[in-house]
Amino acid sequence: MEKYHSQGKLLISGEYLVLKGALALAVPCNKGQSLIYDSSEEKELLWESYDEKGSVWFKAAYSTIDFNIIDTDQTNIAKKLRSILKEVRKQNSSFLHEKGGKVKTVLEFDRQWGLGTSSTLISNIAQWSNTNPYELLKQTLGGSGYDIACAQAKGPLLFSNKNQIPKVEGCEFNPSFKDQLFFVYLNQKKEQ
Repeated sequence: MEKYHSQGKLLISGEYLVLKGALALAVPCNKGQSLIYDSSEEKELLWESYDEKGSVWFKAAYSTIDFNIIDTDQTNIAKKLRSILKEVRKQNSSFLHEKGGKVKTVLEFDRQWGLGTSSTLISNIAQWSNTNPYELLKQTLGGSGYDIACAQAKGPLLFSNKNQIPKVEGCEFNPSFKDQLFFVYLNQKKEQ
């Protein structure tokens, strides 16, 4: 059994401008997502995703030969995941070659909060498949990559992606008012 974990993210400054290469300040969250993989000789990948309350919110089964969807309870999500798995296979041709297994993902925060459900998944899949998470993000879901940087960061960071080259530098973020900072979800997650 293999287990991977990635942290969620909060962007403190640089919202949307980070997509154009601007310098952004971001902090990793203390909550994230885990991916647990248990291999088998079957050429089928069974996938179950759990929310922060322990309830299954997504299920799918894929052929590991071509990642065709065998069964799912949510077709659109299954198709997105299939495109990620296919891209992983392009980047690492031995990924799930001649085997399958079961994947269980577990979120530690509400999916609606915008803390990085997709980015923590990309980070975990990249760790599992030994691929580049920035390239995987670029070829599948898109985005600046600051959330990928946060997924494995040890603390606050400065991030830029000028000319499609991610640059990450650790930094101090210790304002005098830190005890008065709170995350309040307003039920208005913004999509890019």
